[in-house]
Amino acid sequence: MAEIHVLHGEGRVAAAVGDLVVVHVPEPGATGHQWTSAVAGDAVVEESTDLAVPEGAAPGQAGERTFAFRAHRPGSADVELTLARSWEHGPAADRLELHVTVS
Repeated sequence: MAEIHVLHGEGRVAAAVGDLVVVHVPEPGATGHQWTSAVAGDAVVEESTDLAVPEGAAPGQAGERTFAFRAHRPGSADVELTLARSWEHGPAADRLELHVTVS
């Protein structure tokens, strides 16, 4: 099993069953925007999400959101990450679409 790290902006990933696809995105601080995920297809499953901020950071400081998706079975899945405020219903501030092919 391998870890495949994806930086914001990459769109296609090939993985083997059991691999961990880790996506790193910058998350703004006090704006209220948060990244959320949605997975279409059963080739990957979301395993975890975490927000890391620099040690000693002031409240509301920006950080890095990390999503981990496990390659579950052969096939493909589309992962969509959306940066938005939960109380707003307009267009997202940012979006990342990732197509994962699992073999």
